Amino acid sequence: MDKQASSSEDFFTYWSNLAKTDPKRFEQERKEATEAVILSARPEKQQRLRGLQWRIDMERLRASNPLSAAIRLHTMMMDFIFSDKGFPRIASLFKQTIVIAKNMEEELSLLPKK
Repeated sequence: MDKQASSSEDFFTYWSNLAKTDPKRFEQERKEATEAVILSARPEKQQRLRGLQWRIDMERLRASNPLSAAIRLHTMMMDFIFSDKGFPRIASLFKQTIVIAKNMEEELSLLPKK
């Protein structure tokens, strides 16, 4: 992608215009940008990200139009967020972190003060 997309509005305008005027180039640049993001992730996360991108691509292919694709992807995202791996897991991890922090605070309070 060109350096012209500096703000979020420029970013959206760039990709929107590219999709309308040159769909093949849009698709090529989309793939390149997606791959760049995947490569910027930690190596142990890259395969999972590629799998997720494959699922996204398959949902887009199955959709009859862009709106249908957006709805499919939204549904996929919501299904994940409200699954055991989404919000409930994040809330559980947060709760565990609070317990650990309180325990550490108690242990630190027992140390002799200088």
